Amino acid sequence: GGAAKCHITPVTRAHRIVLKTIMGVAYTYPTEQLLKDFNALDVGQIYILRLATYFRANLGEFQAVNHSYPTRSSAHADYLIPAVNTTFAQRFHLSLAPRVYNALDVDLRGIVGVDGFKLGLRRYLLSLGVVESDQLTTFMS
Repeated sequence: GGAAKCHITPVTRAHRIVLKTIMGVAYTYPTEQLLKDFNALDVGQIYILRLATYFRANLGEFQAVNHSYPTRSSAHADYLIPAVNTTFAQRFHLSLAPRVYNALDVDLRGIVGVDGFKLGLRRYLLSLGVVESDQLTTFMS
C-alpha cells in the first residue's frame, strides 16, 4: 500500500513489455492504445481494483459516516477516512481504501455482491482510462 513510485515503475514497465510481447506489437506501440486493444488494466488500475474489492468484501471493518447533517458524506453513505499525519500513512491501504471507495460512483457502489462489484469496477476502470483512474488514488493533504 505504501509502495513508492520508484518501486511501482519497474513493475509497470515489465507489465507493458509483457503485454506488447503477448500481443506481438512493436516496443514503440502506444501503451494506452495497447491497453484498449487488449482490454487490459494498467498496474495502477489493478491496484485500485484490488483495493476497492478488498474494501467492499470487508465493509463491516470500516466505519460509515453516521450523522444526520445534510453533507455530501451522509448523502452518499461514505466511509470515514482515518486521520493520519504523514503522506506515507495516507498511501497505506487502510487509509487509501475508504478514500478510493468513496470516490467511486454511487451506482457502482450500489451493486449487490462482491463479484458483481468487481466486474462493474473493472468495466468502470476500463472506461476511465489510465490517467483518470490514477486520480482515484490521489489524495488531499
